[in-house]
Amino acid sequence: MRLRVLITGSRAPVAILLARSLHAAGAVVYTADSLRPNFGQNSRTVTEDFCVPSPRFASHDCITALARLAREKQLDAIIPTCEETFALAAGRTNLPPSVRLLCPDIEVLEKLHHKGRGIAFAASLGLATPETCGQADLTREGILKRTYSRFSSHVIPLRGTRAQRQKAEAQKPPDNEGDGEWIWQEWILGKALCTYSLCHDGHVLAHAAYRTPYTVGLGAGIFYAAEHGPVYDVSLMAAQKLAAATHYTGSLSLDFIEEATGRLVLIEINPRATMGLALLSHQPAFAACWKVLLRTHPAARSSQPPSLDAKEGLILSGTGRRQLKVAMLLLGRERNWRDVFTTPDVLADPSDPGPARAALRIYLAYAWQAKKKKLSTMAFSTHDIEWNG
Repeated sequence: MRLRVLITGSRAPVAILLARSLHAAGAVVYTADSLRPNFGQNSRTVTEDFCVPSPRFASHDCITALARLAREKQLDAIIPTCEETFALAAGRTNLPPSVRLLCPDIEVLEKLHHKGRGIAFAASLGLATPETCGQADLTREGILKRTYSRFSSHVIPLRGTRAQRQKAEAQKPPDNEGDGEWIWQEWILGKALCTYSLCHDGHVLAHAAYRTPYTVGLGAGIFYAAEHGPVYDVSLMAAQKLAAATHYTGSLSLDFIEEATGRLVLIEINPRATMGLALLSHQPAFAACWKVLLRTHPAARSSQPPSLDAKEGLILSGTGRRQLKVAMLLLGRERNWRDVFTTPDVLADPSDPGPARAALRIYLAYAWQAKKKKLSTMAFSTHDIEWNG
């Protein structure tokens, strides 16, 4: 019997990459989101895309709508991709017991998502992390960041002379409900490294380590280049430690800084999907990972990772380079045009051309809606799904 799954967050390219993988594996795929237009409405791999209430502003109604869809469509699983993950996890008990929600419990998500508590937890596992505290240390360089933020927004560098650091600290906006408090973090010099891992009950099934040489602003990557060697090994070990300590199931993403010495310092944990998935989704074995995860009974906890095929015990690795081409063309700063024209677009797929064709129209629609709400396009893209504690 074909698996029937619903993927939430169909505004995000990562949701369509996952839809394509599951469709190729034989699943019947539905998508849902509170934002229109979105990529799920334009993909041949999606049987139907549903509009649901905002997970942030109408979370009870959102869960009720998803529970109704689970019964009507006889879903086997719901797979969240973006920050709606938190609202769904918080409302897990209101979903039919017959449908699996592929994410950790809300207590685990909250602990990892919080910029202060997540780093403290990672440090307790022996991972290299920056010094982090609730009070700014103006005697040395550092950064201020909100405990709940994304895309490196709400980040204030404290650099230069002490007077300059004091001036920057004094200009930070006040703590507001919904944004989280400000915390201070040690300044780590080096190169950014990101990871995406697919986990099942504490075991890592697939892992991609990658650089983002092109970003929107300080944080949101729009170009993804796989990394291997020592940084891959160390980042995989970090993901394995976090997954094992929390019996993690679902998508887990980490941000590191690689120092000049080669040491990897974990600076942020994102317990949701990120675009590192694009370095795995083009591999048929990635669909096999999801099939194993979906078909393994949640009560069947084991000390051994589930078998994928004859290569039991191997972890699927991210490969190649990918770009979000519409963003590279519109937003990329100091881009190398060779990269733009020689790197595959994450949305491009000859068998599913709709998402790539709709990308510009969707971006312009978001820009227009953002302008009306007096938000940046980036902030608008997550405004109605954010989880801020």
